[in-house]
Amino acid sequence: MSASARLDSVCPRGGCHERGLVTSGVFSSPPPVDRFALEGKGEVAMEVQDEMAVLDSLGFCVFVIHNADITMANLAELYTAATGFKMTEQNLWKAGERVWNLERIFNIREGFTSKDDTLPERLFK
Repeated sequence: MSASARLDSVCPRGGCHERGLVTSGVFSSPPPVDRFALEGKGEVAMEVQDEMAVLDSLGFCVFVIHNADITMANLAELYTAATGFKMTEQNLWKAGERVWNLERIFNIREGFTSKDDTLPERLFK
């Protein structure tokens, strides 16, 4: 099983094809990484997970935006234009981190633990 699949297992909604895209970031911001390597994956995974949380919160399809020339700064500008509330790139990153953490906290409240951060046995064989 690839390191990418292992990182999918910590998604708050379970293993997911949209949340652990650590081989390339949505905005091409994480550096390219060897999908079988473990070194440095944590930081890249966190960045991509926060990106996905922002995109989900703003209602963007990750498959469409992955191929678009969109940046987090562009999204901040769009948010400001649509709502009238000033949004910065840094604030969007913080919002993504908070959304991800709240999803994990919700799961903890519902009884999930780190033992649940795994994938089906069939993927390990």
